[in-house]
Amino acid sequence: MEDVVLITPPSCEPVSLAAAKAQCKVDFSDEDALFSDQIIPAARAQIETETHRVLLTQEWMLKLDGFPGCHPKYASHGYPAILLPKPPFQSIVSFVYTDTQANMQ
Repeated sequence: MEDVVLITPPSCEPVSLAAAKAQCKVDFSDEDALFSDQIIPAARAQIETETHRVLLTQEWMLKLDGFPGCHPKYASHGYPAILLPKPPFQSIVSFVYTDTQANMQ
């Protein structure tokens, strides 16, 4: 089982309220909260989902049940590899696994 969990969401959105309203040709402020709280974040999330990439700095955690074995998804280069989701990467903060003695490494 592979599980990808959002730890820290982006601190801002890639599009400003003014830019989004200009693109939609909205010149009144009645719906500013709707744009800022729902429309812009939903649009960013949809783009990230469709492209399998992130647009802004975020922190994610990838959980795997075990190291990749001979599954075709991981055997493309003749050796096991862990495919990391949601590029591009700025850094990998930590790599932790539980060994056969149930110790965290």
